[in-house]
Amino acid sequence: MGSGTQTVKDSNIVEMTGKAAALLFTLLALPWLLPAESAGQAVSNAMLVYGQYGNYYPQYRLWTGSAWSDPTNALSAGNADINYVVVKACPVRDEYVAVTLNNNREVRAQIWRDGEWGSEQVIATVANSANRGVDVAYESLSGEAVVVSADGDADPTCYVWDGDAWSGPGTVNLSRTGTARWIKLAADPTSDELIMMAMDQNRYYTAQVWDGSNAWGNELLCYGRAVNVGYESMDVKYETSGNQGVIVNNCGTANNGLFNWCAWNGSAWSSQVSNNVLGDYMRFGRLENDPNSDNMLLAYLDNDSDIGKVFWNGSAFGAYTELETSGRSAVERCVYGIFENIAAHAGHALVCYGDTTRGRSRHAANPSSATWQAEVNAATGNYVVQACRTGDGKILGMWFAGPANTYYFSWHNGSSWSAEQVIENSSSVRSSPYKEPFMIAPQLCRRPVSLYNVGSTGRWDTVVAWATNSGGPGRRGIPASDINVFFDANSVSNCALTKPAAVNSINTIGYTNTLSIGTNTLGVAGNLVHGGGIITIGSSA
Repeated sequence: MGSGTQTVKDSNIVEMTGKAAALLFTLLALPWLLPAESAGQAVSNAMLVYGQYGNYYPQYRLWTGSAWSDPTNALSAGNADINYVVVKACPVRDEYVAVTLNNNREVRAQIWRDGEWGSEQVIATVANSANRGVDVAYESLSGEAVVVSADGDADPTCYVWDGDAWSGPGTVNLSRTGTARWIKLAADPTSDELIMMAMDQNRYYTAQVWDGSNAWGNELLCYGRAVNVGYESMDVKYETSGNQGVIVNNCGTANNGLFNWCAWNGSAWSSQVSNNVLGDYMRFGRLENDPNSDNMLLAYLDNDSDIGKVFWNGSAFGAYTELETSGRSAVERCVYGIFENIAAHAGHALVCYGDTTRGRSRHAANPSSATWQAEVNAATGNYVVQACRTGDGKILGMWFAGPANTYYFSWHNGSSWSAEQVIENSSSVRSSPYKEPFMIAPQLCRRPVSLYNVGSTGRWDTVVAWATNSGGPGRRGIPASDINVFFDANSVSNCALTKPAAVNSINTIGYTNTLSIGTNTLGVAGNLVHGGGIITIGSSA
Protein backbone atom coordinates (compact mmCIF):
# COMPACT_ATOMS: atom_id res chain seq x y z
CA MET A 1 0.00 0.00 0.00
CA GLY A 2 1.13 3.58 -0.61
CA SER A 3 1.56 6.38 1.90
CA GLY A 4 -1.09 8.74 3.27
CA THR A 5 -4.71 8.38 4.37
CA GLN A 6 -7.28 5.91 3.13
CA THR A 7 -10.85 7.20 2.82
CA VAL A 8 -14.15 5.39 2.29
CA LYS A 9 -17.01 7.74 1.44
CA ASP A 10 -20.66 6.90 0.69
CA SER A 11 -19.95 3.70 -1.21
CA ASN A 12 -18.84 0.13 -0.87
CA ILE A 13 -15.47 0.86 -2.50
CA VAL A 14 -12.26 1.69 -0.67
CA GLU A 15 -10.24 4.44 -2.33
CA MET A 16 -6.62 4.10 -1.22
CA THR A 17 -4.51 7.22 -1.26
CA GLY A 18 -1.59 6.03 0.77
CA LYS A 19 -0.16 4.05 3.61
CA ALA A 20 -3.12 2.37 5.31
CA ALA A 21 -3.45 1.13 8.84
CA ALA A 22 -3.97 -2.56 9.40
CA LEU A 23 -7.70 -2.52 8.73
CA LEU A 24 -8.99 -6.07 8.67
CA PHE A 25 -12.44 -6.36 7.14
CA THR A 26 -14.30 -7.72 4.13
CA LEU A 27 -16.35 -5.32 2.03
CA LEU A 28 -19.56 -6.63 0.49
CA ALA A 29 -21.81 -4.58 -1.75
CA LEU A 30 -25.01 -6.26 -0.61
CA PRO A 31 -26.61 -5.97 2.81
CA TRP A 32 -27.04 -9.11 4.90
CA LEU A 33 -29.50 -10.46 7.40
CA LEU A 34 -28.27 -10.00 10.95
CA PRO A 35 -29.09 -12.45 13.74
CA ALA A 36 -32.24 -11.43 15.59
CA GLU A 37 -31.85 -10.06 19.10
CA SER A 38 -32.72 -12.60 21.75
CA ALA A 39 -36.27 -11.97 22.90
CA GLY A 40 -38.54 -13.68 25.37
CA GLN A 41 -35.81 -16.03 26.55
CA ALA A 42 -35.06 -15.95 30.26
CA VAL A 43 -31.56 -15.04 31.37
CA SER A 44 -30.35 -18.14 33.21
CA ASN A 45 -26.74 -17.20 33.99
CA ALA A 46 -25.14 -15.95 37.22
CA MET A 47 -21.77 -15.15 38.79
CA LEU A 48 -20.34 -16.42 42.07
CA VAL A 49 -17.44 -14.59 43.76
CA TYR A 50 -15.85 -15.98 46.92
CA GLY A 51 -12.80 -15.89 49.17
CA GLN A 52 -10.20 -18.66 49.44
CA TYR A 53 -7.84 -18.96 52.40
CA GLY A 54 -4.39 -17.54 51.75
CA ASN A 55 -5.33 -16.35 48.26
CA TYR A 56 -5.90 -12.61 48.25
CA TYR A 57 -7.43 -12.75 44.78
CA PRO A 58 -11.19 -13.47 44.89
CA GLN A 59 -12.24 -16.58 43.02
CA TYR A 60 -15.11 -16.41 40.57
CA ARG A 61 -17.25 -18.88 38.64
CA LEU A 62 -19.92 -18.41 35.97
CA TRP A 63 -23.21 -20.31 36.10
CA THR A 64 -24.31 -21.42 32.62
CA GLY A 65 -27.85 -22.37 33.62
CA SER A 66 -26.94 -25.89 34.68
CA ALA A 67 -23.32 -25.92 35.89
CA TRP A 68 -20.50 -23.75 37.21
CA SER A 69 -17.35 -22.95 35.31
CA ASP A 70 -13.98 -23.75 36.87
CA PRO A 71 -12.71 -21.17 39.39
CA THR A 72 -10.55 -18.29 38.15
CA ASN A 73 -8.84 -15.38 39.89
CA ALA A 74 -10.37 -11.91 39.85
CA LEU A 75 -8.18 -8.91 40.76
CA SER A 76 -6.51 -8.53 44.14
CA ALA A 77 -8.61 -7.80 47.22
CA GLY A 78 -5.55 -6.48 49.05
CA ASN A 79 -2.98 -8.22 51.20
CA ALA A 80 -5.35 -10.12 53.51
CA ASP A 81 -8.03 -12.80 53.52
CA ILE A 82 -11.55 -11.82 52.42
CA ASN A 83 -14.27 -11.41 55.07
CA TYR A 84 -17.13 -10.17 52.89
CA VAL A 85 -18.03 -10.22 49.20
CA VAL A 86 -20.79 -8.24 47.51
CA VAL A 87 -21.42 -8.85 43.80
CA LYS A 88 -24.20 -7.29 41.70
CA ALA A 89 -25.19 -7.50 38.03
CA CYS A 90 -25.79 -4.46 35.85
CA PRO A 91 -29.43 -4.14 34.71
CA VAL A 92 -28.63 -2.54 31.32
CA ARG A 93 -25.43 -4.24 30.09
CA ASP A 94 -23.61 -7.53 30.52
CA GLU A 95 -21.46 -6.48 33.47
CA TYR A 96 -20.86 -7.26 37.14
CA VAL A 97 -19.32 -5.28 39.99
CA ALA A 98 -17.63 -7.11 42.87
CA VAL A 99 -16.76 -5.44 46.16
CA THR A 100 -14.56 -7.08 48.77
CA LEU A 101 -13.79 -6.28 52.41
CA ASN A 102 -10.65 -7.98 53.67
CA ASN A 103 -9.33 -8.75 57.13
CA ASN A 104 -7.13 -5.63 56.99
CA ARG A 105 -10.35 -3.55 56.78
CA GLU A 106 -9.71 -2.54 53.15
CA VAL A 107 -12.60 -2.21 50.69
CA ARG A 108 -11.98 -2.61 46.95
CA ALA A 109 -14.29 -2.69 43.92
CA GLN A 110 -13.68 -4.14 40.46
CA ILE A 111 -15.65 -4.54 37.21
CA TRP A 112 -16.18 -7.66 35.07
CA ARG A 113 -17.04 -7.14 31.41
CA ASP A 114 -16.25 -8.95 28.14
CA GLY A 115 -14.87 -11.90 30.07
CA GLU A 116 -12.30 -10.11 32.21
CA TRP A 117 -11.88 -8.03 35.35
CA GLY A 118 -10.60 -4.47 35.37
CA SER A 119 -11.12 -0.92 36.64
CA GLU A 120 -10.20 -1.80 40.21
CA GLN A 121 -10.79 0.97 42.74
CA VAL A 122 -9.68 1.16 46.38
CA ILE A 123 -12.77 2.50 48.15
CA ALA A 124 -12.08 2.93 51.87
CA THR A 125 -10.82 1.46 55.12
CA VAL A 126 -13.61 0.50 57.52
CA ALA A 127 -13.51 0.72 61.31
CA ASN A 128 -14.05 -3.00 61.90
CA SER A 129 -13.74 -5.79 59.33
CA ALA A 130 -16.14 -8.00 61.30
CA ASN A 131 -19.06 -5.80 60.15
CA ARG A 132 -20.10 -5.56 56.50
CA GLY A 133 -19.65 -1.82 56.25
CA VAL A 134 -20.08 -1.68 52.48
CA ASP A 135 -22.69 -2.31 49.81
CA VAL A 136 -23.15 -1.63 46.11
CA ALA A 137 -26.22 -1.16 43.91
CA TYR A 138 -26.74 -0.38 40.25
CA GLU A 139 -29.13 2.38 39.27
CA SER A 140 -31.89 0.63 37.33
CA LEU A 141 -32.12 2.99 34.33
CA SER A 142 -28.64 4.49 33.88
CA GLY A 143 -26.71 1.36 34.80
CA GLU A 144 -24.36 3.37 37.03
CA ALA A 145 -23.07 1.50 40.08
CA VAL A 146 -22.95 3.25 43.46
CA VAL A 147 -20.66 1.92 46.20
CA VAL A 148 -21.17 3.18 49.74
CA SER A 149 -18.65 2.24 52.41
CA ALA A 150 -17.96 2.99 56.04
CA ASP A 151 -14.58 4.70 56.29
CA GLY A 152 -13.76 5.05 59.99
CA ASP A 153 -15.97 8.05 60.77
CA ALA A 154 -19.65 8.91 60.94
CA ASP A 155 -20.11 9.81 57.26
CA PRO A 156 -19.73 6.96 54.73
CA THR A 157 -17.75 7.30 51.51
CA CYS A 158 -19.43 7.04 48.10
CA TYR A 159 -18.00 6.14 44.66
CA VAL A 160 -19.86 5.97 41.34
CA TRP A 161 -19.01 3.77 38.33
CA ASP A 162 -20.52 5.21 35.12
CA GLY A 163 -19.56 2.30 32.88
CA ASP A 164 -16.25 3.86 31.85
CA ALA A 165 -14.60 5.23 35.00
CA TRP A 166 -14.98 5.70 38.76
CA SER A 167 -15.76 9.08 40.27
CA GLY A 168 -15.29 9.92 43.93
CA PRO A 169 -14.85 9.91 46.74
CA GLY A 170 -18.06 11.61 47.74
CA THR A 171 -19.55 11.72 51.22
CA VAL A 172 -22.91 10.66 52.65
CA ASN A 173 -23.37 13.28 55.36
CA LEU A 174 -25.29 11.74 58.24
CA SER A 175 -26.54 13.80 61.15
CA ARG A 176 -25.68 11.14 63.71
CA THR A 177 -22.11 11.17 64.99
CA GLY A 178 -21.31 7.51 65.67
CA THR A 179 -18.80 5.75 63.40
CA ALA A 180 -20.63 3.86 60.64
CA ARG A 181 -20.35 0.08 60.99
CA TRP A 182 -22.96 -1.61 58.72
CA ILE A 183 -24.22 -0.42 55.31
CA LYS A 184 -27.13 -1.65 53.15
CA LEU A 185 -28.35 -0.34 49.76
CA ALA A 186 -31.44 -0.97 47.65
CA ALA A 187 -32.26 0.17 44.10
CA ASP A 188 -35.65 1.34 42.87
CA PRO A 189 -36.57 -1.00 39.96
CA THR A 190 -38.22 1.86 38.03
CA SER A 191 -35.84 4.81 38.47
CA ASP A 192 -32.25 5.69 39.40
CA GLU A 193 -33.18 6.24 43.03
CA LEU A 194 -31.46 4.30 45.83
CA ILE A 195 -31.97 4.01 49.59
CA MET A 196 -29.05 3.53 51.97
CA MET A 197 -29.25 2.32 55.57
CA ALA A 198 -26.37 2.64 58.02
CA MET A 199 -25.93 1.38 61.56
CA ASP A 200 -23.31 3.16 63.67
CA GLN A 201 -21.17 2.13 66.62
CA ASN A 202 -23.74 3.65 68.99
CA ARG A 203 -26.24 1.17 67.52
CA TYR A 204 -28.43 3.79 65.84
CA TYR A 205 -29.88 3.33 62.35
CA THR A 206 -30.06 6.08 59.72
CA ALA A 207 -31.49 6.01 56.18
CA GLN A 208 -30.96 8.41 53.27
CA VAL A 209 -32.18 8.57 49.67
CA TRP A 210 -29.97 8.91 46.57
CA ASP A 211 -31.76 10.90 43.88
CA GLY A 212 -29.87 9.41 40.91
CA SER A 213 -28.15 12.74 40.28
CA ASN A 214 -25.24 12.53 42.70
CA ALA A 215 -27.10 13.83 45.76
CA TRP A 216 -28.09 12.22 49.06
CA GLY A 217 -30.90 13.54 51.22
CA ASN A 218 -34.31 12.94 52.80
CA GLU A 219 -32.70 11.53 55.93
CA LEU A 220 -34.67 9.26 58.24
CA LEU A 221 -33.53 8.79 61.85
CA CYS A 222 -34.89 5.31 62.38
CA TYR A 223 -36.65 4.54 65.62
CA GLY A 224 -34.94 2.15 68.02
CA ARG A 225 -31.42 0.84 68.52
CA ALA A 226 -29.59 -2.39 67.85
CA VAL A 227 -28.93 -4.51 70.91
CA ASN A 228 -25.43 -5.38 69.71
CA VAL A 229 -23.35 -3.68 67.00
CA GLY A 230 -22.08 -7.11 65.95
CA TYR A 231 -25.42 -8.03 64.33
CA GLU A 232 -26.67 -6.27 61.22
CA SER A 233 -30.35 -6.34 62.34
CA MET A 234 -31.63 -4.14 59.46
CA ASP A 235 -32.46 -4.25 55.75
CA VAL A 236 -34.00 -2.20 52.95
CA LYS A 237 -35.82 -3.23 49.77
CA TYR A 238 -38.09 -1.69 47.14
CA GLU A 239 -41.37 -3.23 46.08
CA THR A 240 -41.22 -4.62 42.55
CA SER A 241 -43.47 -1.80 41.28
CA GLY A 242 -41.08 0.77 42.73
CA ASN A 243 -43.99 2.38 44.56
CA GLN A 244 -42.34 2.09 47.96
CA GLY A 245 -38.95 1.39 49.46
CA VAL A 246 -39.24 -0.25 52.87
CA ILE A 247 -36.70 -0.22 55.68
CA VAL A 248 -36.76 -2.56 58.67
CA ASN A 249 -34.64 -2.51 61.83
CA ASN A 250 -34.61 -3.98 65.28
CA CYS A 251 -36.05 -1.77 68.00
CA GLY A 252 -36.40 -4.38 70.69
CA THR A 253 -34.26 -5.49 73.61
CA ALA A 254 -33.59 -8.88 75.19
CA ASN A 255 -36.88 -10.82 75.49
CA ASN A 256 -38.59 -8.02 73.54
CA GLY A 257 -39.02 -8.83 69.86
CA LEU A 258 -40.14 -5.49 68.45
CA PHE A 259 -38.98 -4.29 65.06
CA ASN A 260 -39.51 -0.99 63.26
CA TRP A 261 -40.48 -0.31 59.65
CA CYS A 262 -40.97 2.77 57.49
CA ALA A 263 -41.80 3.26 53.79
CA TRP A 264 -40.47 5.83 51.30
CA ASN A 265 -42.93 6.68 48.47
CA GLY A 266 -40.58 8.70 46.28
CA SER A 267 -41.20 12.01 47.97
CA ALA A 268 -41.70 11.40 51.71
CA TRP A 269 -41.28 8.85 54.47
CA SER A 270 -44.34 7.32 56.11
CA SER A 271 -44.81 7.30 59.84
CA GLN A 272 -42.55 4.79 61.54
CA VAL A 273 -44.29 1.70 62.89
CA SER A 274 -42.41 0.16 65.79
CA ASN A 275 -44.90 -2.20 67.46
CA ASN A 276 -44.29 -5.20 65.20
CA VAL A 277 -43.62 -8.28 67.32
CA LEU A 278 -41.17 -11.18 66.89
CA GLY A 279 -40.45 -13.95 69.39
CA ASP A 280 -37.24 -12.17 70.45
CA TYR A 281 -35.18 -9.30 69.09
CA MET A 282 -33.94 -9.57 65.52
CA ARG A 283 -30.21 -10.18 64.99
CA PHE A 284 -30.26 -10.65 61.21
CA GLY A 285 -33.09 -9.91 58.78
CA ARG A 286 -33.40 -10.13 55.02
CA LEU A 287 -36.15 -8.51 52.92
CA GLU A 288 -36.94 -9.99 49.50
CA ASN A 289 -39.60 -8.78 47.05
CA ASP A 290 -42.00 -10.86 44.98
CA PRO A 291 -41.30 -10.34 41.24
CA ASN A 292 -45.02 -10.61 40.47
CA SER A 293 -46.51 -8.31 43.13
CA ASP A 294 -45.66 -5.77 45.83
CA ASN A 295 -45.52 -8.48 48.47
CA MET A 296 -42.27 -8.94 50.38
CA LEU A 297 -40.89 -11.44 52.85
CA LEU A 298 -38.76 -10.65 55.90
CA ALA A 299 -36.82 -13.77 56.89
CA TYR A 300 -35.06 -13.33 60.22
CA LEU A 301 -32.89 -14.89 62.91
CA ASP A 302 -33.72 -13.77 66.43
CA ASN A 303 -31.80 -13.64 69.71
CA ASP A 304 -32.64 -17.18 70.86
CA SER A 305 -31.80 -18.68 67.43
CA ASP A 306 -35.38 -18.92 66.19
CA ILE A 307 -35.79 -18.63 62.42
CA GLY A 308 -38.99 -17.09 61.12
CA LYS A 309 -40.74 -14.96 58.55
CA VAL A 310 -43.00 -11.91 58.42
CA PHE A 311 -45.06 -11.11 55.31
CA TRP A 312 -45.44 -7.61 53.77
CA ASN A 313 -48.66 -7.18 51.76
CA GLY A 314 -47.89 -3.80 50.16
CA SER A 315 -49.07 -1.73 53.10
CA ALA A 316 -48.08 -3.46 56.35
CA PHE A 317 -46.35 -6.43 57.93
CA GLY A 318 -48.43 -9.28 59.30
CA ALA A 319 -47.86 -11.58 62.23
CA TYR A 320 -44.61 -13.51 62.54
CA THR A 321 -44.31 -17.26 62.05
CA GLU A 322 -41.44 -19.26 63.54
CA LEU A 323 -40.28 -21.94 61.08
CA GLU A 324 -37.36 -23.37 63.09
CA THR A 325 -36.56 -22.99 66.79
CA SER A 326 -32.99 -24.33 66.62
CA GLY A 327 -31.10 -22.19 64.16
CA ARG A 328 -27.45 -23.10 63.72
CA SER A 329 -26.11 -19.96 65.33
CA ALA A 330 -27.26 -16.65 66.68
CA VAL A 331 -24.11 -14.88 65.45
CA GLU A 332 -24.21 -15.76 61.72
CA ARG A 333 -26.83 -15.11 59.06
CA CYS A 334 -28.09 -18.67 58.71
CA VAL A 335 -31.40 -17.72 57.04
CA TYR A 336 -32.49 -16.37 53.67
CA GLY A 337 -36.02 -16.04 52.26
CA ILE A 338 -36.85 -15.83 48.58
CA PHE A 339 -39.90 -15.86 46.30
CA GLU A 340 -40.26 -18.35 43.49
CA ASN A 341 -41.05 -17.46 39.88
CA ILE A 342 -40.83 -20.82 38.15
CA ALA A 343 -43.80 -22.25 36.23
CA ALA A 344 -46.86 -22.82 38.47
CA HIS A 345 -45.00 -21.40 41.48
CA ALA A 346 -45.40 -17.65 41.02
CA GLY A 347 -45.90 -16.09 44.44
CA HIS A 348 -44.63 -19.13 46.31
CA ALA A 349 -41.69 -18.71 48.67
CA LEU A 350 -38.81 -20.65 50.20
CA VAL A 351 -37.07 -19.93 53.47
CA CYS A 352 -33.59 -21.44 53.36
CA TYR A 353 -31.78 -21.89 56.68
CA GLY A 354 -29.28 -23.81 58.73
CA ASP A 355 -30.30 -25.68 61.86
CA THR A 356 -27.98 -27.43 64.28
CA THR A 357 -27.44 -30.30 61.83
CA ARG A 358 -27.46 -29.08 58.21
CA GLY A 359 -28.92 -26.71 55.62
CA ARG A 360 -32.66 -27.04 54.96
CA SER A 361 -35.63 -25.18 53.51
CA ARG A 362 -39.37 -24.85 53.93
CA HIS A 363 -41.85 -23.95 51.18
CA ALA A 364 -45.22 -22.20 51.14
CA ALA A 365 -47.64 -21.67 48.28
CA ASN A 366 -49.13 -18.87 50.36
CA PRO A 367 -46.22 -17.30 52.24
CA SER A 368 -48.53 -14.91 54.12
CA SER A 369 -49.99 -17.83 56.04
CA ALA A 370 -48.62 -19.61 59.10
CA THR A 371 -48.82 -22.96 57.30
CA TRP A 372 -45.60 -24.02 55.61
CA GLN A 373 -44.58 -27.41 54.29
CA ALA A 374 -42.27 -29.63 56.32
CA GLU A 375 -38.56 -28.97 56.10
CA VAL A 376 -36.44 -30.66 53.43
CA ASN A 377 -32.70 -31.20 53.24
CA ALA A 378 -30.81 -28.80 50.99
CA ALA A 379 -27.06 -29.04 51.70
CA THR A 380 -24.45 -29.83 54.34
CA GLY A 381 -23.53 -26.21 55.12
CA ASN A 382 -25.55 -24.57 57.87
CA TYR A 383 -23.67 -21.58 59.35
CA VAL A 384 -24.15 -18.94 56.63
CA VAL A 385 -26.90 -19.23 54.01
CA GLN A 386 -27.56 -17.22 50.86
CA ALA A 387 -29.94 -17.67 47.92
CA CYS A 388 -30.79 -15.92 44.67
CA ARG A 389 -33.21 -16.46 41.79
CA THR A 390 -32.05 -16.62 38.18
CA GLY A 391 -34.13 -15.37 35.27
CA ASP A 392 -35.33 -18.88 34.43
CA GLY A 393 -36.67 -19.34 37.97
CA LYS A 394 -34.01 -21.57 39.53
CA ILE A 395 -33.10 -20.84 43.15
CA LEU A 396 -29.33 -20.99 43.63
CA GLY A 397 -28.25 -21.63 47.22
CA MET A 398 -24.90 -21.23 48.99
CA TRP A 399 -24.35 -23.02 52.30
CA PHE A 400 -21.25 -22.39 54.42
CA ALA A 401 -20.12 -25.16 56.76
CA GLY A 402 -17.98 -22.88 58.89
CA PRO A 403 -15.89 -25.29 61.02
CA ALA A 404 -15.26 -27.45 57.92
CA ASN A 405 -14.09 -24.36 55.95
CA THR A 406 -16.31 -25.47 53.07
CA TYR A 407 -18.76 -23.66 50.78
CA TYR A 408 -21.50 -25.92 49.41
CA PHE A 409 -23.86 -25.19 46.53
CA SER A 410 -27.21 -26.65 45.50
CA TRP A 411 -30.09 -25.39 43.37
CA HIS A 412 -33.85 -25.76 43.55
CA ASN A 413 -36.03 -26.44 40.50
CA GLY A 414 -39.41 -25.67 42.08
CA SER A 415 -39.79 -29.19 43.45
CA SER A 416 -36.51 -30.30 45.01
CA TRP A 417 -32.88 -29.45 45.64
CA SER A 418 -30.11 -30.78 43.44
CA ALA A 419 -27.24 -32.86 44.72
CA GLU A 420 -24.83 -30.58 46.55
CA GLN A 421 -21.52 -29.46 45.07
CA VAL A 422 -18.41 -28.46 46.99
CA ILE A 423 -17.42 -25.04 45.67
CA GLU A 424 -14.41 -24.52 47.94
CA ASN A 425 -12.97 -26.48 50.88
CA SER A 426 -10.56 -23.78 52.03
CA SER A 427 -12.75 -20.84 53.03
CA SER A 428 -11.20 -17.42 53.59
CA VAL A 429 -12.92 -17.05 57.00
CA ARG A 430 -11.78 -19.64 59.55
CA SER A 431 -13.48 -18.71 62.82
CA SER A 432 -16.90 -17.65 64.11
CA PRO A 433 -18.57 -15.37 63.29
CA TYR A 434 -18.11 -16.68 59.75
CA LYS A 435 -19.25 -13.46 58.06
CA GLU A 436 -20.23 -13.73 54.34
CA PRO A 437 -17.17 -14.31 52.14
CA PHE A 438 -19.20 -15.18 49.03
CA MET A 439 -22.15 -14.02 46.97
CA ILE A 440 -24.04 -15.08 43.83
CA ALA A 441 -25.54 -12.46 41.51
CA PRO A 442 -27.98 -13.51 38.77
CA GLN A 443 -27.28 -12.01 35.35
CA LEU A 444 -29.83 -9.29 34.58
CA CYS A 445 -28.95 -8.24 31.02
CA ARG A 446 -28.23 -10.58 28.14
CA ARG A 447 -25.15 -9.88 26.06
CA PRO A 448 -26.29 -7.84 23.02
CA VAL A 449 -26.19 -9.14 19.48
CA SER A 450 -25.97 -5.60 18.09
CA LEU A 451 -24.94 -2.14 19.30
CA TYR A 452 -25.90 1.20 17.73
CA ASN A 453 -23.69 4.25 17.98
CA VAL A 454 -25.57 7.10 19.68
CA GLY A 455 -22.79 8.87 21.53
CA SER A 456 -21.66 12.45 21.42
CA THR A 457 -18.28 11.80 23.05
CA GLY A 458 -16.52 11.18 19.73
CA ARG A 459 -14.93 8.00 21.12
CA TRP A 460 -15.53 4.35 20.27
CA ASP A 461 -14.41 2.91 23.64
CA THR A 462 -17.01 4.45 25.94
CA VAL A 463 -20.31 2.87 27.02
CA VAL A 464 -22.15 6.19 26.68
CA ALA A 465 -21.78 5.91 22.90
CA TRP A 466 -23.64 2.62 22.46
CA ALA A 467 -27.31 1.57 22.60
CA THR A 468 -29.10 -1.66 21.78
CA ASN A 469 -31.48 0.08 19.36
CA SER A 470 -31.19 3.01 17.00
CA GLY A 471 -31.40 6.27 18.96
CA GLY A 472 -31.90 4.42 22.24
CA PRO A 473 -30.28 5.13 25.61
CA GLY A 474 -26.53 4.64 25.83
CA ARG A 475 -24.40 2.82 28.41
CA ARG A 476 -25.34 -0.58 26.94
CA GLY A 477 -21.80 -1.85 26.39
CA ILE A 478 -18.78 -1.51 24.10
CA PRO A 479 -18.51 -3.37 20.77
CA ALA A 480 -16.61 -6.66 20.86
CA SER A 481 -15.73 -9.41 18.41
CA ASP A 482 -19.16 -11.10 18.66
CA ILE A 483 -21.24 -7.91 18.22
CA ASN A 484 -22.73 -6.31 15.09
CA VAL A 485 -22.17 -2.54 14.97
CA PHE A 486 -24.43 0.09 13.37
CA PHE A 487 -23.79 3.73 12.52
CA ASP A 488 -26.98 5.38 11.22
CA ALA A 489 -28.94 8.63 11.20
CA ASN A 490 -29.13 8.59 14.99
CA SER A 491 -25.34 8.43 15.35
CA VAL A 492 -24.99 12.07 16.20
CA SER A 493 -21.26 12.65 16.03
CA ASN A 494 -17.94 11.55 14.63
CA CYS A 495 -16.43 8.46 16.22
CA ALA A 496 -12.75 7.65 16.61
CA LEU A 497 -10.95 4.49 17.69
CA THR A 498 -8.35 5.11 20.37
CA LYS A 499 -7.04 1.55 20.48
CA PRO A 500 -7.44 -1.68 18.48
CA ALA A 501 -10.94 -3.14 18.33
CA ALA A 502 -12.78 -6.12 16.83
CA VAL A 503 -16.43 -6.62 15.87
CA ASN A 504 -18.54 -9.16 14.05
CA SER A 505 -19.84 -6.74 11.39
CA ILE A 506 -20.36 -3.02 10.61
CA ASN A 507 -23.20 -1.22 8.84
CA THR A 508 -23.04 2.54 8.14
CA ILE A 509 -26.25 3.03 6.10
CA GLY A 510 -27.71 6.44 6.99
CA TYR A 511 -24.60 7.68 8.80
CA THR A 512 -23.58 11.27 8.00
CA ASN A 513 -20.45 11.69 10.11
CA THR A 514 -16.93 10.25 10.17
CA LEU A 515 -15.62 6.99 11.62
CA SER A 516 -11.87 7.39 12.12
CA ILE A 517 -9.84 4.20 12.42
CA GLY A 518 -6.53 6.04 12.66
CA THR A 519 -3.51 3.77 12.94
CA ASN A 520 -5.45 1.20 14.97
CA THR A 521 -6.50 -2.25 13.85
CA LEU A 522 -10.25 -2.77 13.43
CA GLY A 523 -10.99 -6.45 12.92
CA VAL A 524 -14.31 -7.29 11.26
CA ALA A 525 -14.99 -11.00 11.22
CA GLY A 526 -18.06 -10.82 8.99
CA ASN A 527 -19.31 -8.11 6.68
CA LEU A 528 -19.00 -4.36 6.30
CA VAL A 529 -21.81 -2.54 4.52
CA HIS A 530 -20.80 1.07 3.96
CA GLY A 531 -23.75 3.21 2.95
CA GLY A 532 -23.17 6.60 4.56
CA GLY A 533 -20.65 8.93 6.12
CA ILE A 534 -16.88 8.66 5.84
CA ILE A 535 -14.46 6.03 7.08
CA THR A 536 -10.87 7.24 7.38
CA ILE A 537 -7.95 4.89 7.82
CA GLY A 538 -4.37 5.68 8.76
CA SER A 539 -2.69 8.99 9.49
CA SER A 540 -2.01 11.93 7.23
CA ALA A 541 1.42 11.84 5.54
